[in-house]
Amino acid sequence: MPESGHQEKPNAFGFCVDWEYRTSYSVGVACGHPVAPPPVPVLTPTGVFQQDSAEGAHIEFSSAQSHDPDNDINYYSWRIDNRFAAFNINTLTTVLPVGEHIVAVTAQDSRGVRKTAMGSTTVQSSTSC
Repeated sequence: MPESGHQEKPNAFGFCVDWEYRTSYSVGVACGHPVAPPPVPVLTPTGVFQQDSAEGAHIEFSSAQSHDPDNDINYYSWRIDNRFAAFNINTLTTVLPVGEHIVAVTAQDSRGVRKTAMGSTTVQSSTSC
């Protein structure tokens, strides 16, 4: 279950605005209503891939199916195995070594509201049965 919390932060005009945060996304709340719905990141493909070179498997991940209710996604960031991989691109082309990997893409809109999609990817050795 995602961690969540609640705190009040004064805005530029000195009024307090509720701010709800979660480890996977954040949503501003004013007067009990969301300020902006989060983007909906979509990560494809995930699953099992076969090693196709000595380094591992060449894989092209995409966030092209991601969308935002406000139509204003302006930033993407990519992580593989919890390490930075790329930013501001819809397609991440990489080589993953044999083993299990967690791939994540975060979409952020112009108001700074963001959400992350994660998927598990396994690269199998070309010599495994």
